[in-house]
Amino acid sequence: LASALSMLPMMIRGVPWSPLGIGLNYLLFWVCRFVTPDFAALQAKSMMLESRFQVLHTRLRSIAEPVAFSGGGNAERQIIEPHFDEIERFAEQSIYLETLDSMIKTFFFDGRQLSIGFQRTMSAAFAQRNIATHPASPDVTLSTFLFDKGCLQAPVH
Repeated sequence: LASALSMLPMMIRGVPWSPLGIGLNYLLFWVCRFVTPDFAALQAKSMMLESRFQVLHTRLRSIAEPVAFSGGGNAERQIIEPHFDEIERFAEQSIYLETLDSMIKTFFFDGRQLSIGFQRTMSAAFAQRNIATHPASPDVTLSTFLFDKGCLQAPVH
């Protein structure tokens, strides 16, 4: 434990307000875990709802002729439609959760979503902290920025 604590400043070197940075990183991690849906549970519930509806629909198809002759279409409709509406509600909810998860992952993990001004500021901060010339020259800042932008480009095949 003592050696880990002595290495802590080395691990967080270059991060301003390092305890704050570690705390925000930890908070961000828990927010991402909280927002990420349980995809296995979503798929299991979807399969259960669809199988129930399929059983009811198959039953209706097998008794369609007697239902038509007896005029029981409205009664069968009242039995089947709530299950279909539940499938629609669940599909809408799961699409919302998956979209929210995708948006959060894209926002935090895809550097192309950041504004150019923010990227330039981060390049300047990196150049000031990690390159020997203090203060960092505009050439160093620009080369760092262009290097970062070049790394984000898709590879050409």
